[in-house]
Amino acid sequence: MAFASLDGHITTVNAAFCELVGYSETELRTLSLLDITHPDDVVALQEAMHSMLAGEDEGRRIERSFKFENFKEAMDFVAKIGKLSESEGHHPDISFGWGWARVSWQTKKIKGLHENDFIMAAKSNELHGV
Repeated sequence: MAFASLDGHITTVNAAFCELVGYSETELRTLSLLDITHPDDVVALQEAMHSMLAGEDEGRRIERSFKFENFKEAMDFVAKIGKLSESEGHHPDISFGWGWARVSWQTKKIKGLHENDFIMAAKSNELHGV
């Protein structure tokens, strides 16, 4: 879990979030959410931040896009996520196509984020080799 100020600067993080993004707590406190976002996802993050500040979205999921060289690599990654999800009993929303996959974690029972979502997001990164 991470908390950020209204301008997006990271103020508080837990160990699962540090593992997810690969930075220490000290490093993260010097960064903004945009600093740790893949360039392909910056516009989407900016739009999401604007929606949250406008009261339109409450930030109830962790979503990440992954890039691949071709369709088969994306499909194989999705299969790995599926196998992991079944073994852990925690399932994401997934979409994919030629050269990409998007994985979205949330705990539907609480309509928000739980520590398991951060752990599974970190494991997703590991499967992708991040």
